[in-house]
Parts: sequence; structure tokens; C-alpha cells
Amino acid sequence: MLTTLEAQIERVGTRGWFALLTIVAAARAPHVLLNGRFWAEEGTIHFAHAITEGGIGGLTFIDQRAGYLNIVPNVGTWLASLVPLSVAPLVTTWMAFLIIVGLLWITLAWQSELLPTPTARVVAAGLLLFGPAAHPEVWSNTINSQTYLGILGLVLVFARLDCLSHRQFAASVAALGCAALAGLYTAVLTPLFWWQAYRDRTRRRLVHAAVISSATAFQAIIVLLSRTSGSLEETKLTLPGPAELFATVGTLHVTPIVMGRSVSADLADKILVGRSIAWVLAVGVMGVIVAGAIAVAVRSGSRHVLFVLGTAFALTELLVQLGAWGIANSRYAVLPLAITSLLLAHGLTTATSPMSRTVVVTLITVALVVGAAEFWTERRLALDCVGCPDWQAEIDAWEVDPSDELEIWPYPPWPYAPWTVDLPAG
Repeated sequence: MLTTLEAQIERVGTRGWFALLTIVAAARAPHVLLNGRFWAEEGTIHFAHAITEGGIGGLTFIDQRAGYLNIVPNVGTWLASLVPLSVAPLVTTWMAFLIIVGLLWITLAWQSELLPTPTARVVAAGLLLFGPAAHPEVWSNTINSQTYLGILGLVLVFARLDCLSHRQFAASVAALGCAALAGLYTAVLTPLFWWQAYRDRTRRRLVHAAVISSATAFQAIIVLLSRTSGSLEETKLTLPGPAELFATVGTLHVTPIVMGRSVSADLADKILVGRSIAWVLAVGVMGVIVAGAIAVAVRSGSRHVLFVLGTAFALTELLVQLGAWGIANSRYAVLPLAITSLLLAHGLTTATSPMSRTVVVTLITVALVVGAAEFWTERRLALDCVGCPDWQAEIDAWEVDPSDELEIWPYPPWPYAPWTVDLPAG
């Protein structure tokens, strides 16, 4: 039965699956793609800076609250500052969407040690698109595109570089450099690129390792300067306590694969407030079951792949636990969940025993079901316009009274105060 399904998946072809998944991605938030939006710091900090300061020099702008370079919103808001204000949010929105689409294409089309068959690549693309890793907060906004670029960096660790054309390899180098300059999710994977270069000893692997090392060194200098200057928020670079660590790694970064993000978040909240040891035991057992099932499902897979994915998970967890604003939920859970999703896709075509294949197919099916169930329903205020700011109306009011603030997303009713952006008069 599985062989027949694999044959049907492969019959559709790469282009067919790419077109289908792109349509699915666009259907998640059509209002956002048709009207555009600025999301949080994308508007309040990056776009305001691009409008106020102007010039290409804004590409190196560093938000000192974050303490690292995020080149994607810099580029996106700089381009947005060059077009009429009424369509500016469309620029950043579509730029972020195209990054998601680019990740889909590379996952589907490029040969990979991680995803050795067309079926594995299609399943991986589906899990990354609307599985538990597809959090609404990171969808189609440049400030959080670094998460998808982090996934792209991990995919490039395993890419069969010898199978890429010269143009594709050049694109991979550019994408890798951009990903590492867009945040720390890709930069933290630098040791894995050197590990691959050591194993393969090819010129292309060395180029990848050199490019990401250069970008990572630049990011490290920025982080160090931000830290020593005292400009970095105190909530950054702090160690979580045991309860927070268990609630995030065990509950928010593992169990959503089978329980979904919403249920897992509710259980994490109960752990953090100390309610009922039964919840703690339930989540702990669930985490053990999921981890054990995944291990069984991929036990016949490449040990090298499992080593790299495990190391990537550990490095990512270290990063998000040290750098998260509070509990490492929402956007901080995207990379750990993506790594688990890629592990499942790898196990689909490498597990040989009937039990292993049954386990991995079951987990993938559950992950796709719970992911799809939340894909169009979870946190709609992050994706739909239900009383959202009318950008043109905001502009009209600002032109009459430049002292007015332009309201952007996220917007009330939201668990935060309204986000606004201040623009210079004239």
C-alpha cells in the first residue's frame, strides 16, 4: 500500500507538488498577501528607520534590542521605503512569502542525503508548510523570516552539492550567506557545515563552510558588542530554570508533533504554574513515547544523518533557551519542530522493518492532521483581518495630522498593547 502511495506521489512530479503547495501556502492568509501588512518590529523599528534615515546604508541597521543583524527586514523595509506608502507593506509581505516558497522549492527539487527520495522530499515539504512547525507568528513577515532561513540552512547542510549546477550552487552560497546574516538560527549550524566539509573534502563543501563561518563571525562580533555595551535587553542570554526547560523542550518542542501547538501550550502553562503532577507525568510520558517512537522509526536510517540532526537540535535548543524572550514558545519552537519533522521524513524512506515503517507513517499522518487542523484556524488575528488596521485609512489620517501614529499588526484584541509606527512629517 505504501509503495503504491509513493508511486502516486512521484507521478505528480516536483513541479506539480510545488504548484500545489504554493497554492496551499497562499490560501492560508489571502488577505495578508492581497493587502500587505507590517508585523511588530518590522514596522515599528525597521520600516521607521528606513523611512527616517533612508539610503542603502540601512541594510546594515542593527536593532539593539535583539543584538544581532537581521538583514531580511532591513532589505525588505528599504525596498518598501522606495515605493508609495500605500503599497509599502506589500513589499515586505511578499518578500517573506517568497522565502517560504523558495524553501519549498529547494526541499522538493534538490537532491539530499537527508531526503533521498521524491517521496521523502514531498513529505518534508508538506510537514514544513503546514505541519506543527508552521506557526502563525512567523508567517509572511520579514522580521521572522529568519526561522524559515534557519530551516533552509539545515536543508543545505544535507544538500548533494555535487548534483547542483553552477547556477544552483551559486544560489545556495547566496542563500546560505543571507540566512546566516538574517539571524542566529543558521549561524549556530556552522559546526555542522565544517563537519560535512571534513567528511566530503570537496571544494563546494569548503566554500559553504567558509561562507557561513564569515557571516557567523560577523554576527558574533555584533552580539559581543551589543552585550558589552549594555544595549542588549536583560531578558536575553539568561538560563531557564528546570521547570521552564522541561515545559519548553518536553512540551512545546516535542509533543506538538502529535498533540498540536495549542494543546501542548496549555499543558506547558499548567506545568509552569505547578498544577497537578499528573499533567507533568502525562507530558513527560508523551515526550518519551514520541522520542522513542521516532528513534525506532529511523533506527535503520543513516547514523550520520541522525547525528547531524541531533546536534542541530541541541545547538538550536541552546540558542533559543538562552535567547528567548521569556518561555521559548511560538517562533522559538519552529526550528526544533522542523528538525523533528525532517527526521520523520527521513525515516519514511530509510526505515526497513514493518514496525518501524508503521510507526513513522502513523507519526507523519498525525503530524499532518494536527498541523492542517491548526493551519487555517489557530490565532487567526495573526493571519486574517478581523478589525485590523486599514493601512490606507491610517495613511490618510497621518497626512492630515503627522503626529498621529500608524497602527499595524498585531492589533487588538491581542494580548499586547497596539503596535504603532511613527513616521516623519512631510
